[in-house]
Amino acid sequence: MGLVLPDDYAVRLGPDDDVEIIDPGGSVILREGDGFHAGGGRGMGQLPPPCSERYPEVVIIGSAVHPLETP
Repeated sequence: MGLVLPDDYAVRLGPDDDVEIIDPGGSVILREGDGFHAGGGRGMGQLPPPCSERYPEVVIIGSAVHPLETP
């Protein structure tokens, strides 16, 4: 399943080749495997090809992304 973030967020590969989510202020807020909460829902066909071929169903994030607190 693919993930569609709001336009003001970015995604990159970090130093250990883990995916990182960058917030609008330029800070890394999530790393691959981190839990988060945000508003949104599921959708179909929201990604451009070739991603849409691999991920026909996506989770669309429609609000700010917040990391889950770790104990």
